Amino acid sequence: MLSLIWKDLIIQKRSWLTVVFLPVFMLIAFSNEPEAAYVAGALAVTYVLIAGACVYDDKNNSAVLWCSLPIPRRTIVLGKYFAALIFMVVGIVIVAIYGIVLQSFSLPILTVKDISGIFFTTASFMALYFPIYFKFGYAKSRYFSIIIYVLMFMSPKLAIEQFKNNPNLLAWLQSMRAGLLVALVAVLLLIISYFISVVIYQNKDI
Repeated sequence: MLSLIWKDLIIQKRSWLTVVFLPVFMLIAFSNEPEAAYVAGALAVTYVLIAGACVYDDKNNSAVLWCSLPIPRRTIVLGKYFAALIFMVVGIVIVAIYGIVLQSFSLPILTVKDISGIFFTTASFMALYFPIYFKFGYAKSRYFSIIIYVLMFMSPKLAIEQFKNNPNLLAWLQSMRAGLLVALVAVLLLIISYFISVVIYQNKDI
């Protein structure tokens, strides 16, 4: 599985320039709503890197190669999920660095609450996208990925606007307990999504 993860990392040569500079535009655009800014920036990084890895596999027909080797298909699926989680960590690191640099734009430093929001939003994207990807491949699923990305991209901003009308709910959502609950829900979504993807991929004729 480490080889699968490493492969998804080293093929990103053309994506690194994009992921380094893309978050700064997100953070500036959402600077008046820091929670949404960090989520949008980290999600954009994760999306670009996931798309890059999937495009590479599609162009090079990597599924045929990996499935011809004595590697269980569930391991191939798990490799994609772990690689995506690493992409998310990369996104978090990048937005955290920019958050420090852009404090002059009144953007606060990244907090644990922000990280839990990033994790939930990114995990939701992964949970929705990967079963579709393993079912149809990148070429047929790329439009779904764009739709899911836009929905996840807009969700923090929309949620914050709704919660501002309910101060008690907003205060609870900003608590550590809420952050842990959100993280647990995200993990559950990923687990469910993984097993769905495994069933789909094992039954797929490659």
